[in-house]
Amino acid sequence: MKTASILSAALIFIVIQSNAQKQWNPQIGLSFQNLTKPDSGWSYKPNTGYLVGLDARFGKGFYFQPGVFYVKQVTIVEDASKESAKLISSNLRLKTYAGLNIINGEELKVRINAGASFDYVMSVKDDKSDYDVFQKSDFSPWVINGGIAAGVDFLHLSAELGIVNELNQAFKDKEYTPDSKYISYYLTLGFVLGDGIHRNR
Repeated sequence: MKTASILSAALIFIVIQSNAQKQWNPQIGLSFQNLTKPDSGWSYKPNTGYLVGLDARFGKGFYFQPGVFYVKQVTIVEDASKESAKLISSNLRLKTYAGLNIINGEELKVRINAGASFDYVMSVKDDKSDYDVFQKSDFSPWVINGGIAAGVDFLHLSAELGIVNELNQAFKDKEYTPDSKYISYYLTLGFVLGDGIHRNR
């Protein structure tokens, strides 16, 4: 968490000191999450969740992109007897990205961005009352991610496709669980609001 605090403070300082244009991007979308490296006899399969939140862009061609999102992730967990359940987690995500408008037209922008995000695990449960797979206490409460994405803005509409890769281990107990990590893909749709819309300079 110390790293997250330092990065967030540095980003806020840069934004305050700069005179850059500011844009706001509320979004909603789908998330497809999987766990890597299952233990012997187990398998993990990605399933569909969702995310909703808001990020901002401070800058013109090059921009900083902090954001806050609520993320509901779903992974199908199957044991050796082929019994399965949906493992559902709810995370609060703080996003600290930077990006570049590759195409910076008045009506069309094509952009790429990358950076780190930090998740607080709010809850973990499965969808079956008689099949206790994992609990919240089995997982690390804080998740550090690296991510990269590409997006398109057309007028005031926005779309972004990205990948988020967990950098720390998903489980607390390193002795009895493999080095599993979350990896997820997402697609969001939203609106671009604020000053500097459709301007190149």
